[in-house]
Amino acid sequence: MRFLVRRLEAFNRDELSAWRGAQSLLTKVVLFVPRLIELLMMYAIGLVALAAIVLLMAIGWVAGLDRKTPSRPGF
Repeated sequence: MRFLVRRLEAFNRDELSAWRGAQSLLTKVVLFVPRLIELLMMYAIGLVALAAIVLLMAIGWVAGLDRKTPSRPGF
């Protein structure tokens, strides 16, 4: 059992890369494209979320939601 645990730990540390088989250059190139698309999508989602937060903060500032007293009487 201890032998299997050591093999698994070595595999997880990437010391036994031959266990899972070496990837060919073509496989690496083909897998690069979806990884790049995923990375760009995550950056785009993050930027959209950040822009939405800034927009909501600007709307709150213009509407005076952060003021203690209303800027316009009657509201």
